[in-house]
Amino acid sequence: MAAAAIHYAQLSRMEEARRQAQRQLELIDRQISRRITSILPQLTRRQTGYR
Repeated sequence: MAAAAIHYAQLSRMEEARRQAQRQLELIDRQISRRITSILPQLTRRQTGYR
């Protein structure tokens, strides 16, 4: 019985850690997307100047 409670507590901690990691990855993904969105117009202007 006590072993089951320990396993349940470990599982709960692991699930919470996974949720936190997923939130961090989503935050990083949004930051990358914003950065790419801001850089792309600058890149297209540079490329047209070389032609």
